[in-house]
Amino acid sequence: MRKAVVLLLTLGVTCIIVAALIAQSLVILQRVAAVSDVRGFVWVKQRGAAEFVALAGRERVAAGDTLRTGDGASLSLHWLDGTRMRLGPNSVVTILKCQINSMTKAETSLFRLDLGRVWIRVLKTLSNKSKFEVMTPTATAGVRGTVFSVAVDPAGKTVVSVIEGKVMVKGDHAEEAVVPGKMAQGGQVLPQLSREEDNLWSQNRSIAGPNLELREPLAGRVVAPGSLVDVRGVSEAGARVAVNGQEAPVRLQGLFNSSVTAPLKPGSFTIKVTARDRRGYVSTEEVKVAVRK
Repeated sequence: MRKAVVLLLTLGVTCIIVAALIAQSLVILQRVAAVSDVRGFVWVKQRGAAEFVALAGRERVAAGDTLRTGDGASLSLHWLDGTRMRLGPNSVVTILKCQINSMTKAETSLFRLDLGRVWIRVLKTLSNKSKFEVMTPTATAGVRGTVFSVAVDPAGKTVVSVIEGKVMVKGDHAEEAVVPGKMAQGGQVLPQLSREEDNLWSQNRSIAGPNLELREPLAGRVVAPGSLVDVRGVSEAGARVAVNGQEAPVRLQGLFNSSVTAPLKPGSFTIKVTARDRRGYVSTEEVKVAVRK
């Protein structure tokens, strides 16, 4: 009898634990990032894996994945809410956690930058229950909504610079606020960006704009004179997309499509696509199409 009672209690506790885990999995939704604009050699080490492998054609990364870029390499990650991250050359970044609580709407995004540089766009204002942090060997950068950069050199020194919003940088002994046009370095907030930092932002300021990928037409496509050319791509929710100045409606998941008429004369012409977000930031993609004789 006693064994039966113990067995029933054990079974009951097990059922409760399993039910709790299932309920939690339904409440806590994992968020994945789409990979785009891969240049050069990039490797990924998935959760539980022992070694890095070539990123190749992988289109998504998730919590637990570590990304590493080679000399002159880079890539971009973007999430459905408009958050974007660009990894610079010789960088090592781990996605520690990326999830949302469907009941409380609290979002948690944690990253670790061991080496290199990332540029990040988080224009969505996060709630007090939400957290977005980039941890380095010597500091933690936390934000609510901003455009900023974090860099770690081989000696472990951290540099944080901001062009919009505010970033709280926490070191070993203090926490400092970094606002637009300023940077934190070696535990101090400097009144302006260094020349090097300013130059890097000049080259990478496009990270502030919305995600924009032009999927059709491909560069070098040849079309007949006067024919309709399909233009397809993806942006982000809430963005306004225009193709050669004409608005193209954005559907679910940021998909858009339009068409332009090719010139009647042989040669080449340019298709220009722009995406503008609610704050006025603009991303632009162009492709040249040839008109055959």
